[in-house]
Amino acid sequence: MPQYVDADVDRILASHGLAPRADGYSLLELERFATTRGWQWSVEPVSAHPAGGKPQKRFRALVLVSGDTRLHLWRGRVLGMRQTRATGSSDTGALALAVARMLGATTEDEG
Repeated sequence: MPQYVDADVDRILASHGLAPRADGYSLLELERFATTRGWQWSVEPVSAHPAGGKPQKRFRALVLVSGDTRLHLWRGRVLGMRQTRATGSSDTGALALAVARMLGATTEDEG
């Protein structure tokens, strides 16, 4: 899976009509974007414990696409499932990265 930096996330999401506001992306817009494509998604808080540091609250996001027909057997097609995961310091940041990874993977697969 490619590693994305903020500029990559912004570029990928912008190419699909999602732009950050002054305070970042809208969680509602990201959720709506994923849902309208039939993607399933979840975001949950997780605890990170850096070595020798104070525990930090992080978020983990999962975007799941089922019914992907691009996985082939030599006789016909088979339904598959794709997923992307991401972590971030906010729920919105984690979901933005997971959605961008899914979009990036889709673009790379089609290109």
